[in-house]
Amino acid sequence: MADLLNKKKKSNLLDRSSTPKPEQTFDRNNIYSVSEEKVKKPIKKLKVKTTTIRCSQDTANLINALTTLGDSKSVDETLVLLLNEYMVKLTDNERQQVKTIKKIYDKNSGIQ
Repeated sequence: MADLLNKKKKSNLLDRSSTPKPEQTFDRNNIYSVSEEKVKKPIKKLKVKTTTIRCSQDTANLINALTTLGDSKSVDETLVLLLNEYMVKLTDNERQQVKTIKKIYDKNSGIQ
């Protein structure tokens, strides 16, 4: 019974060996000011609008076949190659007319 009176009571508190130190300290000036290194200017990416062109199934299959066999990664690239080859065969006057009409279409569709 004497042991029960002399026993130490268990403490529910944690025994800390040392006080933890913060890795970074801040003062009032650092919190409200922005350093120039951290600010990055957002890069504006040009968003390319896509559209649908109506054509016959036979024409679509032919374009897909040319895309598959060619070095193009997409139908868009195949059409650009075909259109560039076609533009080379036009006369200067016809080529200028096509560029003028394309500018009008670009203006109407919001592409500058």
